[in-house]
Amino acid sequence: MKAKPRGSRYREFAIRSALSLFCVFAAGCSHVAKTGPQAGLGGADAQGQISEIYHRGDRGPRDPAKAAELEKAAEQGNAAAQYDIGLAYFRGDGVPKDAAKAAEWWEKAAEQGNAAAQHDLGFAYYRGEGVPRDAAKAAKWWEKAAEQGNAWAQHDLGLAYYRGDGVPRDAVKAAEWWEKAAKQGNARAQYNLGLAYFRGDGVPKDAAKAAEWWEKVAEQGNATAQRNLGLMYDGGLGVPQDAAMAAGWFGKAAENGDAQAQCMLGLYYAMGKGVPPDPVRALMWLDLAGSAGAKEADEPTKMLRSAMSRDQIAEAERIASEWRATHRGDAK
Repeated sequence: MKAKPRGSRYREFAIRSALSLFCVFAAGCSHVAKTGPQAGLGGADAQGQISEIYHRGDRGPRDPAKAAELEKAAEQGNAAAQYDIGLAYFRGDGVPKDAAKAAEWWEKAAEQGNAAAQHDLGFAYYRGEGVPRDAAKAAKWWEKAAEQGNAWAQHDLGLAYYRGDGVPRDAVKAAEWWEKAAKQGNARAQYNLGLAYFRGDGVPKDAAKAAEWWEKVAEQGNATAQRNLGLMYDGGLGVPQDAAMAAGWFGKAAENGDAQAQCMLGLYYAMGKGVPPDPVRALMWLDLAGSAGAKEADEPTKMLRSAMSRDQIAEAERIASEWRATHRGDAK
């Protein structure tokens, strides 16, 4: 019997046949939403990271003369100047870099009630920068700043309570402080509060509230929250099941370099789920996901390649290469 030529109609059939098996892999990826999305901004092993210095670049002197003027004001007891000269010493901005002097000036300002100084002094104690590491002192200063409404201190104190780092572990207090910071727009607190609601950790389990808080973070461009929202819409957890919405959030996260979202988006394109079927786009995203470390993309990638023409594969590789060239260093 003569072999059937691999023409366009046959190739379409072969692709559709191969892609029918992708439901298994898609279900495996979607299971993440049922067992728990990734924890924390910046890592799966903890709910976020302690914030860095409160002001990141818009304050402090830019030359030695201004630093000298600022230090003179600080010596006269001006709390704002004490905070700012501490920031200058911490960064080496107009003065030699000196974490110990930074901590000294922050302590003077903190004792006068300067909330930013209280937060950053807590940071210094937490990191052991310029002072001996002391998580209890870090939490003490964060609490003083948090009670004044400093959102970063509220986030960091919540994280300390969640971890039991410098204070007794207390998931309820962690969620309470995160909620205060989240309502001020702090993205890390919003993410962590969403995770607390998703898990029922310190608050009643509530997938709808988890999705609500994650959406606030996702709208600020956080790839992990965007991917988690995609998984929520994919599984109908806390939100109506909606493949188009899921694809939209996977797309945002994928563009931001999230490998698991790239895998899911590739599978969506493969199946025509929430987006028009497009094997070239499917292979492009699966290839990017695999190269970024998403092992779940490996088998679907092999199956898809076996059913595609050389021209289709070449086109997928071309647009994947273009994507990498324009997103160097952007992966999250």
